[in-house]
Amino acid sequence: MPRAEPAARPLIEPHGRQGTLALLRDGAFRRVWLVGLLTGFARWADMVVVGIFVFDATASPGAVAFVTFLRFLPMIGGALSGTLAARLPLVQVLRLGVGAIAVIYALLAALAAAGLLAVWHVGLGAFLVGTYWSTEMAVRRTLLGEIAGTGRISTAMGIDWGTINAARLVGPFAGGALYATYGIGAWFATCALVFLAGTAASGGLRSAEPAPGLASAKRGRQLLATMVDDMLAACRDRLVQGVMAVTVSMNFFGFCYASMVPVIGKETLGAAPAEVGLLSSTEGIGALVAAGAVAGVVRPDWFGRLFLLGSLGTMLGALGFAQSGSYAWSLLLLACAGAGAGMFATMQSTVILTSVPAERRSRTMGLLTTAIGLGQTGVLMLGALAGWLGAPLAVTVSETIGIALLLLCALVWPAMWRGNR
Repeated sequence: MPRAEPAARPLIEPHGRQGTLALLRDGAFRRVWLVGLLTGFARWADMVVVGIFVFDATASPGAVAFVTFLRFLPMIGGALSGTLAARLPLVQVLRLGVGAIAVIYALLAALAAAGLLAVWHVGLGAFLVGTYWSTEMAVRRTLLGEIAGTGRISTAMGIDWGTINAARLVGPFAGGALYATYGIGAWFATCALVFLAGTAASGGLRSAEPAPGLASAKRGRQLLATMVDDMLAACRDRLVQGVMAVTVSMNFFGFCYASMVPVIGKETLGAAPAEVGLLSSTEGIGALVAAGAVAGVVRPDWFGRLFLLGSLGTMLGALGFAQSGSYAWSLLLLACAGAGAGMFATMQSTVILTSVPAERRSRTMGLLTTAIGLGQTGVLMLGALAGWLGAPLAVTVSETIGIALLLLCALVWPAMWRGNR
């Protein structure tokens, strides 16, 4: 059987105060939160800017979808990352990951400056950057939840998603404008500086001791046994089952529309790069409002209901965007999709972190990352459909199927909307 983990890490101390200001006064919470704010600025903007670059270079919606898929492919290994993270000092894993991505962006910027950057370089870079994002749930967000304490997890997740989406308001528009004015190299250099700042922000965090070491062969067997044990535990929990099923459905059919925003923006709406960036920024406005509205004020029995409502809102907004044909209406509809996504993301982490024992949190968040990664194969499906039907109709088909599956999940796993297990 896997060796038992310590109940708490030295980094974490119990908190009696409630509220957003109390959390932000906590130095450890503030540093981990700041890493998310800085890297969140680059995350969504990079997907938009890289999508514009690839579409400019290839004129292929399928190529845009494939590079987006490469970014999310490492998430399929999230269960392994979560199991490994539970045995390592999370602070050190966070610091190493952010620093490594700063180096990758610097190399891409250097290739662009030398005139050697090719689409395959960008695709490889997207995959490597995605490797860091595959640890986000199991490492940084789990750290936030542990520092906040169980009673304040919904507040912590609301703060985190709210501020990340505040950065998302600026990121895609700034990235699109930077790309249009100075080229892709300037954008990659900006990302390198942002991740370097994130590395510095994590520098003052104290590391916890990892779990006791084992011989390599025994460690390998124990990791496998732990992963199987976690999967079985998740299968026994109806609420966790429902969250995983909705997560796969949302990422396969719901969120994949984001890969087509650059295509629809340029091809259907005739938008310039900065205007395409603004389309994605409006998603951040909606997500910021939604995350702020639910942070710390929602009763636990509403966590699952808001998770489902956010999922439905995202897909309805994306469905409307695909059909609008108007830039102004597209801004409004993507803001609605963003509001749903903000509610979905805040409640997704909250439900998991409040539903499982503390010693399983990092590993279960890793399983959640795998569910997200498996769902991202929908980006490839959408890219193929877009090449056949065109991007607007492909998004319409995907979102319609997603809505039907969401309603099915609500029927099969009523614990999500009934507020019980």
